[in-house]
Amino acid sequence: MTKLRLAIASLLFAIPAAWPGDIVAPGRSTEYAPRMPRPTLRTTCLRSALVVLSIGLVLLGFACGGGSQGPLRNTAPVEPAPPSGPPKILLVTAGNLFVEGALLVDDSLIVDKVSPPEFDRMVAGGAFPGYRAVILDGHAPTQLPPASVALLYFNPLGEHSPFQIRSRAAHPRVVAIDERHPIMHGLVLSDTNFDDAAIFLLDPGRGDAALVTTDKGPIAAAGRIAGRRVVACGFDLSTTDFPMRVAFPMFLLNALDWLEERAPRDRPRAMR
Repeated sequence: MTKLRLAIASLLFAIPAAWPGDIVAPGRSTEYAPRMPRPTLRTTCLRSALVVLSIGLVLLGFACGGGSQGPLRNTAPVEPAPPSGPPKILLVTAGNLFVEGALLVDDSLIVDKVSPPEFDRMVAGGAFPGYRAVILDGHAPTQLPPASVALLYFNPLGEHSPFQIRSRAAHPRVVAIDERHPIMHGLVLSDTNFDDAAIFLLDPGRGDAALVTTDKGPIAAAGRIAGRRVVACGFDLSTTDFPMRVAFPMFLLNALDWLEERAPRDRPRAMR
């Protein structure tokens, strides 16, 4: 349907150029340009009708194309979904255009957005309809959803951070990433800047893995806690240039794939 919309739009913009009129060949002055007879009233009406028809077809293509239902509520892909259904994600945020924009890269995702207080009420009330993963932006709740729901934290604060926070550091410099981990596959963060970040105290015996390590310690980690997969990034996305790099949406989608235990996707290597 996307190809159909593009073809119709191309036709719409091509129509005016395809009609005879005062046409001048490139590179020739108007003084010597051959002039076609001016269109008759019948020709003008026919031209107008075709333009209106083309506009209508473009609008029909968008209406039938199953576009998005808002910035974060996307429909399922046109292709038949696998038996398990398309990924259903819950974004918990007071408002974060970096994450919202990155999630639009994958139109197979079904994403709902709620505020932190709304999320807390959902969990307390046991109303948690089929989400596979939750993205917690600046929120580390005391009560969590069922263990079957994986969690991705950005800037978890306080004692309820999934990984213990050893300290906070100003301007940490990335010195290593775990390239063997599926989340970091093909990413380059060596020149990424951070104004501030939490330094995690990890437990290798529990299976904690440092995804991004700085000169002050690990600032992004992954592991399995109380039976669920968890990823945490110890920084606010407004204090780093990471979200403005191509690597960020790739990191986000890789993390969701790993959290949901889905097969890794084929993506170009060396994304910065």
